[in-house]
Amino acid sequence: MKLSEKKHGWLELLARADRLPNNKRWRFQPDAMDRFEGESDFIDRQLTDTQYMSKIASLYLTAVCTDVWTVNGSLTSMVRNWTGLAGLISFKGQKKQK
Repeated sequence: MKLSEKKHGWLELLARADRLPNNKRWRFQPDAMDRFEGESDFIDRQLTDTQYMSKIASLYLTAVCTDVWTVNGSLTSMVRNWTGLAGLISFKGQKKQK
């Protein structure tokens, strides 16, 4: 795909984004990343979603398997540190776990 075709596709995308409601349209503006990084509730929502999905996965697995164990986040963190996975991903503004 040529650069001019990519630009044309992007312009079409922006034209469609202009028809979105305001609460979604901002994501296509030039300052979208700055606004996104300024949101403090993203991590809270992500943690809540993760907790919910973990609970649903546990319920499903106990329905189809006979021996299911669940562990809390501190044990997960310990395993991540023990395996060296903790240092692979860090987000701007967050401490790496030690």
